[in-house]
Amino acid sequence: MKFRHLILLTFLVMPLLIQAHVKKACENSQNSNLIPYLTKTLLQDNIIKQQSAAGTPAPPFSLKNDKGKTVSLKNFKGKIVYIYFWETACRLCLEDIKTYIPDLHKRYKGKDVVFINICMDTNAKKWKDTLTKYNLKGINLIAGNPANEKLRKDYNIVTIPHYVLLDKKGNIVEIPTRKPLELFIMASKTPIDKLLSD
Repeated sequence: MKFRHLILLTFLVMPLLIQAHVKKACENSQNSNLIPYLTKTLLQDNIIKQQSAAGTPAPPFSLKNDKGKTVSLKNFKGKIVYIYFWETACRLCLEDIKTYIPDLHKRYKGKDVVFINICMDTNAKKWKDTLTKYNLKGINLIAGNPANEKLRKDYNIVTIPHYVLLDKKGNIVEIPTRKPLELFIMASKTPIDKLLSD
């Protein structure tokens, strides 16, 4: 278990290290055109999008669940919504599903929290097989084309797994929000705890 924690923490920290190295490379570069381009693209755009999204209504979506029924985000107004974007071929996604997500569900069982798992695959059979294999609980939806690309844009999905937290009014609180492992190692109240206490 400790080894798994180390692996996941490495992936959490790695993007920050990459950003620091890119920034340093840009500062040392003699190419005046490269510096502003990389700085803006890799260091600023994502941060600006994340900050500007907080407090705004979450983009609506309607997707098929594992029973073939259409489920809309608007159905969960009045609940805190924790959205998990994942793929069946993503090893980190499957690690979260096996190790941390079940405990997160137990932690907030019986509270006003809904867990929506959106698979970004287009192969429904593979998705359903994975749901059965890992017994993933919550609201399971699949984003086939063209919903897939729209969701990636609307929810600023750059890497997978990707987590988003919405408040009871349907507004974005954090995008991306903390992964399950990060929630467990937080010494203070988690963002979900804070929303529940409001």
